[in-house]
Amino acid sequence: MFMSGSLECSLINSLSDRAVHIHDRLYLGGSHNIRGFQWNSIGPRVDSSALGGAASYAAILHIYRPLVPADMLFAHMFIANGSIASIRSKDRFNDMINAQRITAGLGLVFVFRNLIRFEMNYCIPCRYVPGDFCSPGLYFGAGINFL
Repeated sequence: MFMSGSLECSLINSLSDRAVHIHDRLYLGGSHNIRGFQWNSIGPRVDSSALGGAASYAAILHIYRPLVPADMLFAHMFIANGSIASIRSKDRFNDMINAQRITAGLGLVFVFRNLIRFEMNYCIPCRYVPGDFCSPGLYFGAGINFL
């Protein structure tokens, strides 16, 4: 059994007088960072559309148990935490601390040739903000870069 942790912090500011374009803003949520939340669903929004933010962080702690084959298949438990601050925020740090999202879960991880990772997790959002798109359930992920 072994443990792994990751932390990702991001900050974006415009170099001109213009606001940061919505495509350049920061987004959180989904199987690659804050599991248990829909893709890019954390943070400020208008109706069902995410607006992104100017500062964000995401952290996760995993506990892995190798299965057979030991170098490819793992059972794991995790707890993830993250938040995002609006582009218009005057106090980004406090806004992120006051609107933290927390999710926990367990699942299976399959790593193919140390390149591609497949995950199947049961996630339970433990702390969320009204308007977030989250629900307990089974989530799938595939990719090369996970938090």
